[in-house]
Amino acid sequence: MVAKRITILEAINMVLEGINRNIKPTQFDDQGNLSFGIREHIDIPGMKYNPDIGIFGMNLSVTFEKPGYRINKRKIKQKKVPAKHRISKEETLKFMEDKFNVNYVTQ
Repeated sequence: MVAKRITILEAINMVLEGINRNIKPTQFDDQGNLSFGIREHIDIPGMKYNPDIGIFGMNLSVTFEKPGYRINKRKIKQKKVPAKHRISKEETLKFMEDKFNVNYVTQ
């Protein structure tokens, strides 16, 4: 049996379909990261109920980084990422709206 390989963007898209693409702006932090949860994994399109596993919810955290962010993580000549190169909350909100057609809700 061959498992289907999916990209990160496809996986995020599938999970967003499970929550009807509704996200609160408060689920984004100031560094542009996104965290949200899904109540039941069977809400994700393509997932089927398995009696051996049961039903479970999950929390997802998505971290956004621009190319070149590695300078903060490398061992040799480690440096801080300049403020102008960091991702802001507004940039992430705009990216999610453009790329995934996310609806921002207040409730």
